[in-house]
Amino acid sequence: MRTFLLLATVAFCGAMTTHTAYAQKLSMQDNDGRIIRNEIPASTADNKNIKYCSDELNNGININKDDKIKVLIEVNETLAKQLEGNKITKICYGLKSNYDFTGISDIQILVTEDLKRNKVRQAVTGTTPGWHEVELNEPYTITGKKFYIGYQGNMRANISAVGTTLNGNPDICKVFIGDSDEAETWTFPEETLAIYAVTEGDREITLPDVRVDKVNITPCANNGENILVQAYVKNAGTIPFSNTEIKCGFTDENNTETQTIEAEIPVGGEPQLIEFMLPVNTDHASLREVTISGNAATGDLNENDNKASYYTLTYNKDEKYNVLDYAEKKVLVEEFTTQKCVNCPLGHSNMEVALDGEESVVRIAHHTGYFTDKFTVEESTELNEFFFNGTSSFAPGYVADRTKINTYQEYPGMVIVPNNPVDILGNIESVKTPAFASVNIRKNYNPETRELRVFVSGDFIVRDVTPRLTVVLTEDGIVSDGQSGATGDFTYDHTIRAFLTPATGAELEVKDNHYQWAATYVIPEKITSAYDASYDMTYEVPTNPENMNIVAFISNHDEVNREKSRVFNVNSYAVNGENLAITESRAENVEIYGLQGEIAVIGEDVANVQIFTTDGRLAGSMANAGSMALPKGLYIVKVYADNGIQTQKVSVR
Repeated sequence: MRTFLLLATVAFCGAMTTHTAYAQKLSMQDNDGRIIRNEIPASTADNKNIKYCSDELNNGININKDDKIKVLIEVNETLAKQLEGNKITKICYGLKSNYDFTGISDIQILVTEDLKRNKVRQAVTGTTPGWHEVELNEPYTITGKKFYIGYQGNMRANISAVGTTLNGNPDICKVFIGDSDEAETWTFPEETLAIYAVTEGDREITLPDVRVDKVNITPCANNGENILVQAYVKNAGTIPFSNTEIKCGFTDENNTETQTIEAEIPVGGEPQLIEFMLPVNTDHASLREVTISGNAATGDLNENDNKASYYTLTYNKDEKYNVLDYAEKKVLVEEFTTQKCVNCPLGHSNMEVALDGEESVVRIAHHTGYFTDKFTVEESTELNEFFFNGTSSFAPGYVADRTKINTYQEYPGMVIVPNNPVDILGNIESVKTPAFASVNIRKNYNPETRELRVFVSGDFIVRDVTPRLTVVLTEDGIVSDGQSGATGDFTYDHTIRAFLTPATGAELEVKDNHYQWAATYVIPEKITSAYDASYDMTYEVPTNPENMNIVAFISNHDEVNREKSRVFNVNSYAVNGENLAITESRAENVEIYGLQGEIAVIGEDVANVQIFTTDGRLAGSMANAGSMALPKGLYIVKVYADNGIQTQKVSVR
């Protein structure tokens, strides 16, 4: 199915088109740059009229080729039953464009019940900017069944004409291009088609429609802290409402906090921002759901949009076994770039400027988003829909720790555009959390046979989550011939060459907070790719292990609710780095703690304990389990037991 995409007003908008059709958001201005206001022609506050939109035309949408277009508003069965027996006598539609307006031709007003057989189809001549009110030659009697109102016509490429208004209810908007009976995806979360109907009769609309939209939430909080929860309360119906009760709380707790919005929220009116400060009370780390819901005092037309859920990480830094004390947290940044993307060189440059020297960031690059190329791997294409939430994809783009960075009204997926280095750094800073996992990579590489043995181990403390380990090989210094938007050779870094795990990661078994994973991979001399911009040839791209890195990260992958798919930690290690032993067995039944002024080791079979500073100096040793007083700081503790060895970084407070 073709999908619409709202083009951002940034330097990268040329690379953010879809592969088929797209929509564009334009402000209407006169030659002096003043906004032209197009007010609705008559008052429609009557509760017999079907009007989801606001009064003022805000923008217009267009497609990128000459084609037919049909736009409809869906009237659900609940509303239709309230107005059953009334007759629709007028339909009003708004057109909007930039000042070079040429409009839509051959407009026909539609009322239909099944999208194929029109109950009303009436030709009209209103093709100028602004609102057009049409009296129906044959009024439509509302039967109580779901139906649609709107219009169709021919649209020229790059002419913005279909009018929209701010706020309202975007979920009822349907757009069809060409002869398709399948609606395009509406990707304008803050806008509604400028269409309404006037009805006559004895029946009135009695139920309002409260809508709760997510705005923002604190991504992580310690025990005793508060998290900020923000949401918009909107009017998604056809009559105003007031005295709205809003509740918010953790879904795993019985108590909720309540606020009341006394002010009236009109149809298509400005949303009301509401904020809650929820106290965190927990003894362990977990990924928790927060629910915020609202109800009108007189009932609700559609209760499905009354509730919104967020996910946030809460933890207790004083938890008994705590990876927070010793693991270094790094942020995984996944870039989206391709050879055919004309704006990707600039996006890549912004990423380089922002992240150069940032040791707390690990980068990988998916060659997908705006088409694919000869460096694309299959797993990246599998993940494409996941990253972009099933909407049209684009490049350049990036994701940080697979966390939604922008407020929820913006990009429908978690991918955002690398506009400038300052924004990139700010966005990455906003997703930083403590380390809820440690990721230790050991490897053994034989350059003669090109065999790479990888062992990843560590600790994980988030409960009620099944962690997944993803391991990829990336390569730096790959020269791209024919990069769009660049002259001469263009060099790619962090390019994914192979996945050593499934695309969505390998499920890990965590025992006593510990996990481990191992694999063997023979690095081929060339990697064959079946992807390029035309999909009609394959490429064999040479590999250079000297420029390769092993990247491993722990995440929670959730296809249904992407907001639960956080990355808990990531690490990398060079393929040509020092070979490290990968056969070391982990000591069982040994516990290591960093306490106030001392380090404690517990275990019956401990034979020797060595404590080092982070720069490698021996700070002390013990012949068996016990405790040792040490100055405040970070230490590496190595415990030798009868059944193995355990190494752990701890903090003395």
